[in-house]
Amino acid sequence: MLGALLLVGSACGIACGPSMTAAPMRTRVPSMAVPSVAGAKTDSMAVPSYVAGAKMDEMAEAATIAMLKKLESLPVTLPLAMAAGPVSASFVRTAVASGGTAPLVVLHGFDSSCLEFRRLLPELEQRGVEAYALDVFGWGFADTSGALTVSVEAKRAHLYAFWKEVLGGRPMALAGVSLGAAVIIDFYAAHPEAVASAALIDPQGFIDGAPPVPEPLARGGIKVLGSWPLRSAANQLAYFDTAVYATDDAIRVGLLHCARPGWEDDSVDWLLGGGYSVSPLVPRLAAINTLVMWGRQDKILPPEEYAPKFKAALPAATFRWVEECGHSPHLEQPAVLADALAAFLRGEAVGGDADFSEVVALANRTPVELAQARLAAMNAFLDRPLLDTNERGGPLEPLKAWVRTDPETAQLAASVVAVTFFALLFKAAVGVFVH
Repeated sequence: MLGALLLVGSACGIACGPSMTAAPMRTRVPSMAVPSVAGAKTDSMAVPSYVAGAKMDEMAEAATIAMLKKLESLPVTLPLAMAAGPVSASFVRTAVASGGTAPLVVLHGFDSSCLEFRRLLPELEQRGVEAYALDVFGWGFADTSGALTVSVEAKRAHLYAFWKEVLGGRPMALAGVSLGAAVIIDFYAAHPEAVASAALIDPQGFIDGAPPVPEPLARGGIKVLGSWPLRSAANQLAYFDTAVYATDDAIRVGLLHCARPGWEDDSVDWLLGGGYSVSPLVPRLAAINTLVMWGRQDKILPPEEYAPKFKAALPAATFRWVEECGHSPHLEQPAVLADALAAFLRGEAVGGDADFSEVVALANRTPVELAQARLAAMNAFLDRPLLDTNERGGPLEPLKAWVRTDPETAQLAASVVAVTFFALLFKAAVGVFVH
């Protein structure tokens, strides 16, 4: 169960939900400096020391390297109940002076970093948008050595400190991807004065809670979360065009922040005591201009399941599809998303298909219609061949090539395997009833 939660979470930003009791605050050695970022100081720009060198040399995408070189780390202040010393805010900003629109702060999803926006930020800069890609506290590259917790409350306080101390208290537009949307929903409920408008991108806002996980299991799960195989599986789920975007380089980028000192402790802290339960708060966003963008082919938060809930909660919001896109419009369709965000900030019409009536109709199906749809889906699944020899490539290509060249022998082998399987299944069933 934990593995499934971590897989979905790493792909889309769905964190394990809260337990009924708060997790104990962890013990940390307070740090009066910002040690995890080389040369960090006020108004600093530096590649994190644990990323510089070999890890950076592995990066193939120029946008990743360019963004790392622009990474800033500034000290911010959290309440004494949440921090025994200074913590940092790590972010990358566009080279655009303050203008007539609210500054845009973009927030990534679960266990990720501001590098998620390596393709979006240059597009926003070209459109003259003052934007900040901020690491959500407890993830990314922000120093947390002085923190006592990275809970929902700490994440909220950190974003508030960024707003007050870095943005100077200017009302900001917030854009959140996946779990980043839940961060926005929670923050707006507590600090509406800080938010001018909101953009929710393939948002998570209606998954509340999950059973608590014992600490030993949580720590083991977090180690898996930082592993290559799980990140690779998450990559396959996150994109529509997996051949182009689900690359080894994308996995390397997604693992960079896991080298941060304290990452494992922060992740365990979050898993044990953290999580967003914001569904009752979603309708509050109706008080401000809100944009909802959804990848039409999102397999992680399927629009037919979740978009109607946002439509019902925010009937006056602007809804737009992102075509040929999975769960990550900022990575698969950054120009489309940048156009939409720039127009939204300026009060202009947002392009794209606004017709969500089909998914709303699907959500309003009767129980009988739903059962019929599930039966049809099951029949379609059962009708699929176990091995489609017409599809070329993949790890099973040698087996498919053999089937194409010697179909009679392959059919005989398949029959033997089937008979053997059912014989073993029958034997196992008899054993259950006999014993």
